[in-house]
Amino acid sequence: MAGFNYARARRTADRLITRFGGPGELRRDAEPNDGDMTNGLTPEPGAASDEKHPCTLVVVDYSDEERKDSLITQGDRRALIATKGLTVRPDESFSLVLFADPEPYQIVSCKPLSPAGTDVLYDAQVRR
Repeated sequence: MAGFNYARARRTADRLITRFGGPGELRRDAEPNDGDMTNGLTPEPGAASDEKHPCTLVVVDYSDEERKDSLITQGDRRALIATKGLTVRPDESFSLVLFADPEPYQIVSCKPLSPAGTDVLYDAQVRR
């Protein structure tokens, strides 16, 4: 029996997330530069800037059963993030801006669905 084609599963996940979701953005704030204050002036050339990575995602609410006896709180949402076009691996250091809502969510946890080492999609718990 031939092995399962996880690349095909990834393409299917990307296609479905694109069809039923929309655009979003992963953001990570720049690290402070050792307390150097610019007093509102333009930062020096080469200074760190915020990271912004476009992504495609679908957002759903957690069911009552998923919330029961877990660390998922009321108001938490689940974001399924496609791998297509993504240049970073999402983690808790990122916030997530949804396509229809400019107020960012913080990623509480993010796990890749990664059978046989192929990232099919990222499953993130997000919270305000």
